[in-house]
This record gives sequence, C-alpha cells and structure tokens, in this order.
Amino acid sequence: MRRLIALRSFQIWEGLVFLGAVYAGVRATEGWGPVDVVGPGAVGVLLLAVLWSSLLATLGLYKSRRFGSRVKEAALLIGVTTAATAVLSLVGTLSSLPFAEAAFAITFWVGLTAAIVGGRMVVRLLLGILRSRGRNIRYAVIVGAGPRGQALAERLASQPRFGFRVLGFVDDEAHLKKLPAICNALGSFDTLSRVLAHQPVDEVLIALPVRSNYDNVYTTLKTCERLGVAARLFVDFFDLDGTKSKMEAIGAALSVKLYTGPSAVCSLMCKRMIDVVVAAAALLVLSPLLFLIGLAVRLDSRGPALFLQKRVGQNKRVFKLYKFRTMVQDAEARMAALESLNEASGPVFKIAHDPRITRIGGFLRRYSLDELPQLINVLRGEMSLVGPRPLPLRDVERFEEDWHSRRFSVMPGLTCSWVLSGRSTLSFDKWVALDLEYIDSWSLWNDVKIFFKTIPAVFRGAGSY
Repeated sequence: MRRLIALRSFQIWEGLVFLGAVYAGVRATEGWGPVDVVGPGAVGVLLLAVLWSSLLATLGLYKSRRFGSRVKEAALLIGVTTAATAVLSLVGTLSSLPFAEAAFAITFWVGLTAAIVGGRMVVRLLLGILRSRGRNIRYAVIVGAGPRGQALAERLASQPRFGFRVLGFVDDEAHLKKLPAICNALGSFDTLSRVLAHQPVDEVLIALPVRSNYDNVYTTLKTCERLGVAARLFVDFFDLDGTKSKMEAIGAALSVKLYTGPSAVCSLMCKRMIDVVVAAAALLVLSPLLFLIGLAVRLDSRGPALFLQKRVGQNKRVFKLYKFRTMVQDAEARMAALESLNEASGPVFKIAHDPRITRIGGFLRRYSLDELPQLINVLRGEMSLVGPRPLPLRDVERFEEDWHSRRFSVMPGLTCSWVLSGRSTLSFDKWVALDLEYIDSWSLWNDVKIFFKTIPAVFRGAGSY
C-alpha cells in the first residue's frame, strides 16, 4: 500500500513538473507580464499534463524497475520529453499559444528533461543507498544451484541497488552438495513449499535449464501460485546470437517470442509518436515549398508531379511510396534497356548520369528534395523518419544473400546511417551491413543523432545520384 501511494505521489509530482516547464517556457517567451491562468489555453495545458502523466504510466514508467537499466530509462524519458515538445510546438502552430516559439521549446525541453531525468536519477540514488543499508529489501530464494543460479546470486550480491537478498538455494541433492560453503542450501524441490511457508520470501528466482528440468520448473511455478509468492523465470531455450526474446500471454497460454529487431516497446511507441508529430508539422511548415516543387516538376516535363512506386517495407509488406517525379514519364519502361549501364553492386540499380532524369529532377535528387512526400508515408505508418531505406520490388527480387533480408525486420525510413557514409557510392553489402548495425544498436537517441546529422549531409549533396 505504501509503495502504491509513493508511486501515485511521484506521478502527481511529475505532472506538476510538466506544468512548471510550460510556465517557464511561457515566461521565457513573453517575459514577466500577466499570464491567463483560467482561459482556454490554461485548460488545454492541464489536459496535456494529464495526458503526459497517463502516457508515462502507459509506458510502464511508474512500475518497479529494480532490474531496469538507468541508461535505457533516461533515453526513453528523453524521447518522451522530445515528443511532448513536438506536440506543444504543433499545438502552438495551430493556435495563438506561444508554444511554437524557439525560446519556449528550448526552455520547456531543457527544463522538463532535466527535472524528470535528474529527479529519477536522484530517486534511484537514494533507493540504492537505502538498499545498501538493508532497507527496501526483497528476499529471494533461487531455485537452481548450478552455474546459472550461482551466477545470478553473485550478480545480485554485487549490485546492492537491486535490493535483493538471497536466502538460499533449492535444487536436487546432487547440485546442492556442489555449492560453495558460503552458499546456503535450503533443501530439495520437495521442501520448497515448507521453505516458502516458514520464511519471508518476496520472490522465487528460477534459474534452471528449462529443457532438462521442465517438470521441476512446472512444479515450482505451481507451488508459487498456490502459496501466492511471485516467481521470476530466467530462461535461455536456445543459444542464438543477436536474437532477442520476450514473454507474451496469449489467453491462458504463455509464449516466448524470439526476434531480431529493436526490443524496447516503450521506446518504439515514443518513436512512432515523434514520427507522427514531426511529419505532420513538417508537412504543414513545408507546404509552400512542396507546392513550388510540384509546380516546377509539372512545368519542367510532361507527367504528374508525384511518382508512386511499390516498395518493400517492414516484414516484406508492400506499400506505395510517394516521391516527386525526377525522371521522364516512361522511366520504368526504359529501365530494361539501361541494365547494362548499371553502376551499382548487388541487386540495386543506379546510374550516376541516368539519361531518364529531368532537368529539375537532377537538382531535387542531389539534395533529396524528391523524398519529402514520403512524410505522407510516415504519417500513414508505412515508414519512419529513421530506418533502412525501402527498396523497389525489382531490387528485392534480386537478393542473392538471405542475410540481406534481415533489414526488413524494422520499419523503413526517410534516412539511415548509410546516408551519412557515402549514400549512393557505397557497395550494397556495406549498405546492408550499416542497416543491420543500426538495427542491432537501435535507440531513440541514435535516431535523433542520425536525423540531425542527415540535414548537413543532404545540403552537401555528396554521393547522391
């Protein structure tokens, strides 16, 4: 009960921090004059504060995170505060509120990020100090006295901030006899219910090889269920390099999902939120430029302003990609005649001086302005701002290496790391290797860095054709 009250109080506090950051941003923009605290704008800000608090709760940021990574939590919070700043900027653009001003955005983002991330770091530090002094401790029994169980016990003992105290081990007699003298053997599997009934145990940590101990794992879980003790199962069914896993409930059945893409669900939700807000704002702000480019394309050559092409997206789903037309109207029909001039390695087709490119098309391609309509694909959920570039059906059908297909495990994007490393001058294998490196090391912060590094790279226009 006390823990629940503390979490709710912390949630209310961070809602007030949001309001404080808005107030600081307004002051930075409009000075110290009178502020309307009862008008429609103030009511809207209160609603946004409630939504902010609800979002953090939905992302699981008010759950106990003893084993959680501080760095990952900070990265997620930075992503959420960035998304909140983008939302307020969009609200300001569509209203008379000062949220779209640069002074507001900077003050709000810096203030909110520093207060939220810094506040949680302080709380974690204080909890770590308390736990190292024997307070806020959770007592655990480890089921499994083998190398895996002993390694888990050593890990918990070396990290007092987790706040776990291991009471001892439960296993069969053969494994218990091999325990070091400093480890406490509580008894065999048959004695587990008695151990849990007579000792203060908060969690049972199961560190058994599941394949060879299925019956013991099942019996342990049923015992914990019967006695109302939480159980945590540490599993590694298969030795697969680079594969991530997560447990999911499907009705009454539990499944272990194995996959190779990014695993941080909360961060992916923030990524999608940022995609929608930034794409919507960019389309709104750039609409005059988009109109002028479309007009220039129509005046330069016969044909529509936009070019729609089928591309391969996440998990091989095909979608229609939007671009400004940079080639003559029958460009695809003429491709077969130009295959012998292809200068790109692998399955892709690129020619430095493609005769099909129009006058305005060369300029648009050099500075990637032809890609701007793909903001529509981002809004539709077919693409992201950052991710491996989507390939045409022709290129995908010519894949010769199956490892190339792993790039489809994430949503394609407007830009990715290979754009910063040579663009069209890279070999296809190097291109895909950079895509896979991006997938394996994905984080919101990495997306932010790639996005902002793309801007000067595009303006330089190097390596693009």
